[in-house]
Amino acid sequence: MQSSLKKCSSLTILLSAIAASLSVTAHASCTYIVTNNWGTGYTAAVRVTNDTSARVNGWQVNWSYAKNTVTNAWNAQLSGNYTATNLGWNGGLNPGQSAEFGFQAVTSGGVVETPVLSGNLCGASVSSVSVSSRSVASSVVSSSRVSSSVASSIIRSSSSVSSVTPIANNIATLATATTSYVSPWETLAAVNDNSVPANSNDKSKGAYGNWDNPNSTQWVQYDWPQTYSLTQTQIYWFDDNGGVLTPTRAYIEYWTGSNWVSIGDVPLTKNAFNNLPLNSIVTNRLRVSMSNATQSTGILEWRVAGVPVGQPASSSSSSRSSVASSSSNSSTGNCTGPLAGTRGSNPILPNIFTADPASFVHNCTFYITAGRDEGTNGFLLRSWYVLSSTDMVNWTDHGAPVMSLSTFIWADANAWAGQMIERGGKFYWYVPVNKRGGGMAIGVAVGDSPLGPFRDAIGAPLVDDTIEMKAFNYTDAGQTVYTIDPTVFVDDNGQAYLTYGGFWRMVTVALNDNMTSIKGNWIERTPRDFFEAPFLTKRNGTYYMVYAAGANPATIDYATATSPTGPWTYRGRILDKLPALSGQDAPTSHPAITEFAGQWYLVYHISNGKGGGTYRRQVALEKLFFNSDGTIKPITPSTGLTF
Repeated sequence: MQSSLKKCSSLTILLSAIAASLSVTAHASCTYIVTNNWGTGYTAAVRVTNDTSARVNGWQVNWSYAKNTVTNAWNAQLSGNYTATNLGWNGGLNPGQSAEFGFQAVTSGGVVETPVLSGNLCGASVSSVSVSSRSVASSVVSSSRVSSSVASSIIRSSSSVSSVTPIANNIATLATATTSYVSPWETLAAVNDNSVPANSNDKSKGAYGNWDNPNSTQWVQYDWPQTYSLTQTQIYWFDDNGGVLTPTRAYIEYWTGSNWVSIGDVPLTKNAFNNLPLNSIVTNRLRVSMSNATQSTGILEWRVAGVPVGQPASSSSSSRSSVASSSSNSSTGNCTGPLAGTRGSNPILPNIFTADPASFVHNCTFYITAGRDEGTNGFLLRSWYVLSSTDMVNWTDHGAPVMSLSTFIWADANAWAGQMIERGGKFYWYVPVNKRGGGMAIGVAVGDSPLGPFRDAIGAPLVDDTIEMKAFNYTDAGQTVYTIDPTVFVDDNGQAYLTYGGFWRMVTVALNDNMTSIKGNWIERTPRDFFEAPFLTKRNGTYYMVYAAGANPATIDYATATSPTGPWTYRGRILDKLPALSGQDAPTSHPAITEFAGQWYLVYHISNGKGGGTYRRQVALEKLFFNSDGTIKPITPSTGLTF
């Protein structure tokens, strides 16, 4: 009997040791992050983690400010200055499990304070143990005098957190991930970092979550730079037993080139890789959609197995940027480049006068949006056109204007330089127009196709003098930045940015996920020699701002930054001043840079084409190349591209 008790005691100690090793986390137990800051106020999030070996049936977090004041909170009860206590649904935390809460505060002087946190879980010792559960079980079992069957059972138990063997040939790491929404304190990068979670609440390698979107279908999408034959996919769900839960339904779809086709539902098991066969479908785009009837959903890891089909597009200038990272890098997919021996012409469509181009790629079609020049002695633009090509040589003018001033009932003139971007299957077109009875303003239209039809997305300006005066606390409209030439960019984390400006001043502001409203700080940071026509994109982790520089006749220069809002480091000139026709005013310049099938291109307009002039401009196109250090090689204008 004593021998049996000793064996049971040894086994209990052994199981406790293994359980403790599995619950070890290597992150702090309380973290504080400012998620948005607009000067007079901000939002912040706090994550509290149980890094002990026992369940906690209640928690609290304490902190204090010198001047800041909390005005609203969610997912926790706040009192005093300040104590956050759990709500019923997130009160109990198992070992390794986390709870999160957020709040809004005012700065009282413009300074955001980041306090030190304390509480019954904050400041707990953090273990640095990194031994895997399997090796712990093996070593403990081998040194313990228990039967081989018991040892085998223990080892099986310690490794059962991943009942399906993770895919080894994981091509998800080669994909660009995008999403309908990601929580500010989570990260989309977690889904394809090739990690192996210990359990469904193991956020040591980060987690993707879409809190607070309960009972809604959210998606994560992979885009590859070439086509694959896909054999299987696996998803490890994120479940914190609180605001983010395993889906009640999740399904996979693939893109055929024209529409999404459902493959099937993904299993919903916690603490495991959930496998779904893909039966060798051929695609370069995969999407998982997920929903939970009561809470939000999330993913710790999403793997895909597949083999390449054909030859991948390659170039020293290629980048791994989001599908919606910028309008210039959207969905290059398995696009086929121009045929060898073909030759284009500049201007690309000599029979129409179009100006102020912006560009993007969608479904292996290179699109250029441009205003239609109608004037002879002054700028007269009342509509916008779309030009497109699938081979960079043969261009299509899609007939009548795709959009005109009449789209915006509050506008009365100046269909100037706009930019279109795709997000979530919708196409958003940001354009500067003259506000009826006022100055220049930026409107946004939305459509289901790059060719429309487009409608005014908000029925009013997105930006105008009144809005900007309030944002910057200006007292006079003359203090505002000239509201023209919008460029829109969506970063890898899903955050969208609007940049605009002219006459040597430039402003950037964040957009909400709906792409039709402003959030956060307005930042005025102007690159050296900036005049007008900004275009923002990203390559190999570096943000590029390309713009018309100096004054008319303008050059095309560029600057780089480590953030989409700057500060900007001037890098040099891409294109020198272009000549004007005899008797014409100084010509304008307006750039965009876009990657297609592994090759980057500069899109711009000229004023010296046949029949053209300062007010009758035409779109032109050149190849653009990068040096090994990421700088751009200067371009000499050509009469047309040769491939």
